[in-house]
Amino acid sequence: MSMNCCDNPAVNKKQRREAIGMEQTTLNVQGMSCGHCVKAVEGSVGELGGVHSVKVHLEDNKVDVKYDAAKVTLDQIKETIDDQGYDVV
Repeated sequence: MSMNCCDNPAVNKKQRREAIGMEQTTLNVQGMSCGHCVKAVEGSVGELGGVHSVKVHLEDNKVDVKYDAAKVTLDQIKETIDDQGYDVV
């Protein structure tokens, strides 16, 4: 009988460890209007230690961020977006 990734205790342990402290939030961000804006926000936030994923939804003025709260704070994420010239509301 073959073992898939879900049966592997090492994988499950790693996934549980990664899930601890993970937060997911959606931020309302004003001022984004083009692909350059998307790259600026996703690139700068994505470089922060502890950020697992970042996705800009340009048409909705929203940014989804999944991050490790033990490594980066929501305020640091907001400040990084603000530093790029956009307003987190």
